[in-house]
Amino acid sequence: MISAAKDSFIERIRIYNHALQHSILIDSLLTNIDHNERARFLRNGLAITGFNILEDFIKNRIGEVLALISTSGIDFSRLPERIQEITLFHSLKGIHVLSQRKKDNSEDWKLFIQQETEKISSTQNTTYQLSPYSIGWDKSNLGKSDIESFLGHFKVGNVWVNINEISRAIGQTIPFPDQFFQSAGSRRHSAAHNPNALVSYIDLEAYGLSVKSFAFALDALLSQSARFIIDNDVSYLTTSKKIVHSDIQIRYIKMVNTSYKEMSANNTTVIGSFPTLAAAVSSLRGRRNYQNEFIVVSDSANNLLFWHTGF
Repeated sequence: MISAAKDSFIERIRIYNHALQHSILIDSLLTNIDHNERARFLRNGLAITGFNILEDFIKNRIGEVLALISTSGIDFSRLPERIQEITLFHSLKGIHVLSQRKKDNSEDWKLFIQQETEKISSTQNTTYQLSPYSIGWDKSNLGKSDIESFLGHFKVGNVWVNINEISRAIGQTIPFPDQFFQSAGSRRHSAAHNPNALVSYIDLEAYGLSVKSFAFALDALLSQSARFIIDNDVSYLTTSKKIVHSDIQIRYIKMVNTSYKEMSANNTTVIGSFPTLAAAVSSLRGRRNYQNEFIVVSDSANNLLFWHTGF
């Protein structure tokens, strides 16, 4: 499955990082007041946009995962209890907020409500659809506790420990992912509501370097939930089993000059070379042992470029 949420996120962050390369964002001499104030305004704007990009990815990717679960063939009543709860009760909150927004924008809010409530009603049937607006859409901004709650619905264990461990596994460690997310949200809030906000260039740059690692870790944990459900994993569906970072099996592809190198499990040894990324991914997916593993693509400096979840 092609993830529109992931593709959009990666392209937006590419543009975000490209914008950071412009000298107009960097303060000049203290006497150059106009330049420095303009730089401050622009940095504040990037702080808002950068965090919104991540928020949008989280909400839309969750919607895609719920769509995948809808195709699993698993009876709705057998899904984890909290997934049942959010797609029935919490989805009504998201539908209400979005329908009000559509009404304010003179869009067809009636049809939207009819379509989404039809999905809720379908959960009575063997074949059903889960509303993609079940999680996060009732909130104007996301906070640290929201991420804990969202992933908790999918039976992810200690959320921040698992995100940290996954980021470490791909060579882009986020030591304190909860602080990373909270700080980015705080910068966004300050920039949006305080005209005197002063967002530093260093903070924006650090965010741009780590946000893809954060997004991949979150995506991997969500996708693993869908995988357990699609595979009819009885212990996940019927017991208190939690998803942990060791459930996430990763294969590595490194872009070196114009070729793509398949790396060993510890991402240190080249075990294959391919002319295109598609060929490298196809080779991995064609081997039975690797069909359910996550694929991480990085450059020669180990910066995360892209990833494949298989969904």
